[in-house]
Order: sequence, then C-alpha cells, then structure tokens
Amino acid sequence: ARRRGTPTTRNMLRAVLGSRSAPVLLSLGGGAALVALYMWRRRLSSAATAIKPLILFDVDGTLAVPAQRAPEEMLELLATLRASGYLVGIVGAGDFEKQQGQLGGPDLRERLDYCFSENGVHAFRGTRLLHCKSIVDQLGAARWAEFEAGLAALQASVHDEAEALLRQACGDAAATLDTRGTFLERRQCTVNICIIGRTPGLSREQRAAFDALDRAAGLRVRVVAELHRRFGPETPYRLMFTIG
Repeated sequence: ARRRGTPTTRNMLRAVLGSRSAPVLLSLGGGAALVALYMWRRRLSSAATAIKPLILFDVDGTLAVPAQRAPEEMLELLATLRASGYLVGIVGAGDFEKQQGQLGGPDLRERLDYCFSENGVHAFRGTRLLHCKSIVDQLGAARWAEFEAGLAALQASVHDEAEALLRQACGDAAATLDTRGTFLERRQCTVNICIIGRTPGLSREQRAAFDALDRAAGLRVRVVAELHRRFGPETPYRLMFTIG
C-alpha cells in the first residue's frame, strides 16, 4: 500500500506501528522520497520464526534536506521505531562521514541497525562492517588513471555549457568554473562527479535553480550517457552511473 501526501511524524509513526501484518510503503516529504517497511517470515528448522521488520530510510529528501542536518524530530522518530522493536537503517548516496554529520554525530552506528552509505556499497550492520572496497582497488591503478583522464577530457568538453548554467542558477553573469573545485570527489567505494564543481557550496535556492535549468537543458543526461559509453557495464571498466 502507498499513502500519498506529507504525513506528520506522529501520523507516520502511528501508521507504521499499527501495521505489523503487511508490507507498507509510506511517502514522506511531499512524495519525493519513500520509506519502505519490509516485513517477511522465514522457516528455520521445522519451526516458523518471525524476523524483525526492517524500516529503511533514505537520507537526503526523507530524513533531511539534501546536505543539511536532520531535524531533531526525525532523530527521535528513528529512536522510537527501534524502541518499538523494529530494525532501523538508512541508505543514501553520500559517504558515511556525511551521513553522520546529517544524523546526529559519530555514534550513528550505535543508534541504528544498518547503515548503507554510497548507495549501499559501504555497509554496516550496527558497528560491524559488512562491505567496503575502494573503487581504485576495484579498477586497478592503470584503469583508474585512464578513468580520471577521461573524466577530465569530458569535463573540458562541457565546460562552456556548464558554466552558462552556473551563471543562470546563481544570477551572476561573471560566475566562472575557474574559481570552483571538486569536480571529481573520490569516496570510499564510489565517486561523485559534479560538472560545476562541489566547492564552494551553492545555496539551496541556487542548487534548486541549477537542477531546474539542467533538467531543461539535459546536460547531465548527456554526460551520463557518454560516461556509460566510455566506462559502462559493456566496457572493461564495468561502471554504473546515475544522476544524484
């Protein structure tokens, strides 16, 4: 079942806690992000054994505004769900350090049952590491160097169009990519590619404006298509790319 709209935390909690017999899919934040409640059972030996339900929250757009700290109400919601007998976890594209900063600090793994960072490839169950592998180790030094060089060439080829979008988003005709940085951010298991650079940071309004302008222009879609052509699953690199 899916419930549309923007329920209050209290109503959402009542819906979750009152629905222990069937899967529930709740919309939180104007329908932009989903919270999934997975409930299942497994037979071990000859007896039916109930498995605790897992509630998995997206971070950006559900628990927190992207790149912002989650409100205390959301942190209290996570604690209440755990105290009610549910397993609680998070998933997001950001690295684990970023998620800690958004969700209350360095004891995050002690307060949750599962943490899936970098789209799940850096994963913890409580404080125990489940999976982590450097993308550089996965590719090997030679292919990683080729990948970086290919990204630099692709960035140069879209420089002027990306700069024009940046100027429109910022409302500043003098804005330039030459004063910006972090076009490629290497995380533990993934990389983040930003055609206008991640630093210095843009305001929420500027980020929203850029997103709207780019959706119309289709620059990121074309960049991702080219990345898949050069480095995608059908190439020796076998990488996947998505728009965050």
